Amino acid sequence: TGSVGSSADAAGSEFLRQWGLADNQTAKDVLNRLQPDMRTRVMQEFTPGPDTYDVLRKFCGFANSVARGRGSGPSPAAPPPRPPMATAPVVVPPRQSVVVPPRQKSSVSQGSLDEFADRWGLDEGSRAL
Repeated sequence: TGSVGSSADAAGSEFLRQWGLADNQTAKDVLNRLQPDMRTRVMQEFTPGPDTYDVLRKFCGFANSVARGRGSGPSPAAPPPRPPMATAPVVVPPRQSVVVPPRQKSSVSQGSLDEFADRWGLDEGSRAL
């Protein structure tokens, strides 16, 4: 197998560059270890979603699945590969404290509460709430 990054494998170098992996030795090694037909398949079918956080991990997993014969076959209407997208950092707003107003005196009399509890057969634990 040829070395990715050499002039003999411009397609492999371009593929790695497209996904932001051109300077990643692990990505180069994974691509170099593939048989030529598998390498071609990986370069044609690898399309991480736009929300992919770790393109290297996704690439290594896909390449391994193709090498083991478990990669999905090409679909007849497969979309062209999308270039990698820069992900914006997620900004989490600070927690806001919630102010609960003090409990107000109920205008319901104790007698009516007892009647209600008796009517519905509430136990002492329920009555205490």
